[in-house]
Amino acid sequence: MRMTELLWLLGVALVLIQIVGVVFAVDSVMQGRTPQGTLAWSFALIVAPIVAVPFYLVFGSRRFAGYVKARRKRRGELGQLSAQLSRVLAPHTANINGVEGAAPTADAAASDLTIQRMIVTPCTRGNRTELLMNGKGFFNALIGAIEGAKHDVLVQFYIINDDLIGRRFKAALLAAAIRGVKVRLLYDIIGCSKLPRGYARELSAGGVEVAGFRSSRAPVTRLQINFRNHRKLLVADGKLAITGGLNISDEYDDKDKVLTPWRDTAIAITGPAALEAQLSFVEDWYFATGKVPQLPWAVAARDADSQTDEADSRVVIAPTGPADDFESGALLILHLISRAKRRLWIATPYFVPDESVLDAMRLAVLRGVDVRLIVPKAHDQILMKLAMMSFEPEMVAAGVRVFLYQNGFMHQKVILSDDLASVGSLNLDNRSMRINFELTAVVADAGFTDAVVRMLESDLRQCKELLANSLKGMKLGTRVAVRLARLMAPVL
Repeated sequence: MRMTELLWLLGVALVLIQIVGVVFAVDSVMQGRTPQGTLAWSFALIVAPIVAVPFYLVFGSRRFAGYVKARRKRRGELGQLSAQLSRVLAPHTANINGVEGAAPTADAAASDLTIQRMIVTPCTRGNRTELLMNGKGFFNALIGAIEGAKHDVLVQFYIINDDLIGRRFKAALLAAAIRGVKVRLLYDIIGCSKLPRGYARELSAGGVEVAGFRSSRAPVTRLQINFRNHRKLLVADGKLAITGGLNISDEYDDKDKVLTPWRDTAIAITGPAALEAQLSFVEDWYFATGKVPQLPWAVAARDADSQTDEADSRVVIAPTGPADDFESGALLILHLISRAKRRLWIATPYFVPDESVLDAMRLAVLRGVDVRLIVPKAHDQILMKLAMMSFEPEMVAAGVRVFLYQNGFMHQKVILSDDLASVGSLNLDNRSMRINFELTAVVADAGFTDAVVRMLESDLRQCKELLANSLKGMKLGTRVAVRLARLMAPVL
């Protein structure tokens, strides 16, 4: 082929890729959910299409059409199940705000209505809640729940590794299956990309139903990498639910060579709210397998030793994700921030928010709210850390007290909004609030809130407060890297 022909073909290819870039830029404008993300994609697709187009094919979509279609296809059966659960939970519903048994204030009633419309599932009373701090407490509770189950065990995790904790977890599931317990395990295909295939095969051979969650049942699609099921959940016998920020991996049990000690938080819930967590699992399981499992849907009678005030927590289980009609994850975060009147304490490992969250936090400061942000100094993702470094001094300038956790890596996702506490998998970054499937428990209970306060106060003693613009003393190269990472924030 002569040089002129080669140059002509190259020119045609460049024109075509430019046309594709413009088409994708239009697509990003039509489906974009945030101005920042839309602007970032559109600019990159038009200016540098040869680089941006492949990334857009993988990460560009913000709407999980496959999951939405699956919901609609099974709407009859899942809808009946949801309606049945609503009837079952009706005697156990309560206000998430206000004093139990008393008429709520106008603000509390409005807040109740907001959460109800946002999450759909009701707030239930009569739950026992327990705060699980760090790997030891979490894994003991998790394995104990599997060992104590009599009928059904439902488990889903974003990451499962074939290490010491992973093998302990596998052994517990196999032992439960041998006892005659119906065990179902759902894992995320991307999060578990390093998990050997033999791990799942061994579980399947031992009687455990195993399914992988992917963005499409087709072998490869652009959505397969972008959308991930980041939920961490166990439900035992429809009575006990455990959720939080921990995965099944040794680093969560303080065995990481660099980031140990690993600071994390989860919650164990016994009571009616466990059935709401079970419904969340069933939706994910149906999308992954096309089947709706037969499970118990009755609120278990309280044991005699649970007839105490500690078993009267009010809980909302909030599954959020890209298949919802609106950005439920982002709205839940915004609601928890905007409702705060006295205290707003946020602990998150990934703080790369959009302007709406930043403005809500600024407004909270202006209302006189005690706003504190706890983030890790050490980090597991360098690009995320660089982006966070651009937001932290901005928050300090706005009056937010920013604390850098010094003792290892802090991975917990906890928000304390006055007397409401939330624990789950939801981070304050664009991916978590808009693209990932997440699960959060929102709790109204004086005893549980006190436990969260004591926990966060202990964390604050392990922190160093950021008092000034930390970027000023950095080298020019680092400052440039931080600013460039900030530009990536909408697509992280």
